[in-house]
Amino acid sequence: MQGSPPKDKQKRKLNLTDQGNIVQFAERLKSLIGEESILSFARKVGISEGAIRKYLNAVSEPSRINLIKIAQKTGVSVEWLATGQGPRRPSEQKTPSNPNGLDKAIVREVVEETESLLREYGLELEPSKKAELIVLLSEEVQEEKSKIPRDKILRLIKLAA
Repeated sequence: MQGSPPKDKQKRKLNLTDQGNIVQFAERLKSLIGEESILSFARKVGISEGAIRKYLNAVSEPSRINLIKIAQKTGVSVEWLATGQGPRRPSEQKTPSNPNGLDKAIVREVVEETESLLREYGLELEPSKKAELIVLLSEEVQEEKSKIPRDKILRLIKLAA
């Protein structure tokens, strides 16, 4: 009787979405290995050469532990390595202390200018409004890559007051 092989003998078939993700992972891994030998890379990240070859050939994908090992040893983010999404380097990620990815120098300059105008014109803002204004202005400066004119900042301060 001819039938399908027993389940334990069947090769795991991946759907196209899974296969595409594995192939894309393999490409990201190749970019990390670069000119280095596979054996050398495997030793560096602490994973067997055979496992690395399976990942490169899109035969299998790494466990979470191996994914983390590769990311840590190569200095890339786990999210980028696993999915191709997000920043490649952890240093490029927005942090809780800097959730908007704002440049600290820009924020400092905006705070100083805002405080100067508030003192100069005898105006006060609630702390939450002041914080919102500073974030808004900082984002604007960062996006436009130019300083915001004082009169525009003053108009915004008066609107918020």
